[in-house]
Amino acid sequence: MGEDNLEADLDDLLTELDDQTALFIIQNPNFLGELEDLQGIENAVKDVGALFCVISNPITLGA
Repeated sequence: MGEDNLEADLDDLLTELDDQTALFIIQNPNFLGELEDLQGIENAVKDVGALFCVISNPITLGA
């Protein structure tokens, strides 16, 4: 992440999780149409005791 990079680095975001994190929200597929490893993300979020929310648009999934 940074001023020169508009794309979020998921690994960098996950390192920011701590006991002060209440909720982690992710759009899947992401803006670029890529699917993320939701199980791995969910495990990291739950490890710090936070809630995990996935926002999906069924049309982008071919429904």
